[in-house]
Amino acid sequence: MPDISKINALDIGSVSKVDGLAKASILDIDGVAVPSAAFLLDTYANAEAAFSVRRLYSLYTGACMRVRRDSDNIEADIGFDSNDEIGLTSPVSNATSGTYTDFADFIGHGGTPANGFVRTWYDQSQSGGTGSGNDAEATASVNQAKIYDSSTGIIEEGAVGFEKPALSFDGADQFYYPATFATNIYYSFFTVRQFANSAAIGIGAEIDSAYAADIYQNNSAYTLQAGFNGTSPNDPTNTDYLLYRKDGAAAFTSLTTRAQYGAAFFTGNQNLMGFLTDGSPNSTTATEIIIGAYTGPALGVNGNIQEFIMFQSTTSNESSNASGIETDINGYFNIY
Repeated sequence: MPDISKINALDIGSVSKVDGLAKASILDIDGVAVPSAAFLLDTYANAEAAFSVRRLYSLYTGACMRVRRDSDNIEADIGFDSNDEIGLTSPVSNATSGTYTDFADFIGHGGTPANGFVRTWYDQSQSGGTGSGNDAEATASVNQAKIYDSSTGIIEEGAVGFEKPALSFDGADQFYYPATFATNIYYSFFTVRQFANSAAIGIGAEIDSAYAADIYQNNSAYTLQAGFNGTSPNDPTNTDYLLYRKDGAAAFTSLTTRAQYGAAFFTGNQNLMGFLTDGSPNSTTATEIIIGAYTGPALGVNGNIQEFIMFQSTTSNESSNASGIETDINGYFNIY
């Protein structure tokens, strides 16, 4: 059987289409099966909320995000391009005014490109292909992160040659409220972000005295927030959660000092961060999580966020799936 891993010396995995047909639709070439392209949530189902600059679920039929252009404040839903990510050729729908061929036409309509800000980051978690409705919303323009810069184009983050779209937060007052918590639940978060010198890691919770493993700056010293079962928001000894970071090194766990956390999480590098409740499930009455701030709009993120996925379960965290989830995320973002 001949080796068909390449076509004209190009890896099949790099070919998005053959004669106009998406590679995911090609079942075989000359009778040799080609593995189908699976999406993260196809394999790891039951996410409670899922936001990304890429498509996460093959049956998701909605847009990636709703973007406002600042030249005239017209908004439109921006979908996924042929590479299943947001790009200049992404389709445009549901505009508040006008008709546009693609994102490039929308953002540059009239000849001079505008800045593009994300009003809604749509939830792709599985619920009939339309998401679970936990959309990350920022109705006020001052709270909206930037996805397109009028001078440089789509905001990107990543190693040279592996740059991917990203939402840029200014560290002042840009944040989103995407989902609510439940009680007696194990939580698992996975997020891709880059913060050079910031006040928060992009996961916060306004829930009495228990927080979602946040790190914030207090009198120039980094403070580790308590886990969901913590009695004090400044308690660094709580072990009811597992917090880790992947960027080529081993997983970074919660069993460390506050100073080590600060050094690890504010490197300025793109990294994959995970948070898993461990021990007993969360029993605190929670209200919501925040993407982009510790307690919005205070202590906001100064940097980029590209993906945020939250799982919750009554029985366990996602520790058994964490490696596979990380591998999928790394396969797209090339972090480590």
